[in-house]
Amino acid sequence: MSTMYILVAAVVIVVIMGIILGPIFARRKRSDRFHDKFGAEEYDRTVETAGNEKKAQKELNERQKHVESLNIRRFQSKSASVIRLIGPQSRENLSTNPRRRLKRRTT
Repeated sequence: MSTMYILVAAVVIVVIMGIILGPIFARRKRSDRFHDKFGAEEYDRTVETAGNEKKAQKELNERQKHVESLNIRRFQSKSASVIRLIGPQSRENLSTNPRRRLKRRTT
């Protein structure tokens, strides 16, 4: 009987350790992922600004969702050539619909 009690006590201790250490390791792993994704400097600055890691991670997630919602695409080589040719003052006007604005300038 005493062997059974020792075995049950060992299992209970392992389960309790898992319950205590699981969230700690999960939080650490999540923090490491944010470090890798946003860079150590940006992550640390955001943690300092937000006050704690949880708030900073929430803010960084919101930033990532915002960036993903934007319609960002690469310039084709033709587009880049046109932008270089039109000059810096006109570049500001290309933000919403570059083709329409270019047609308007050339006509």
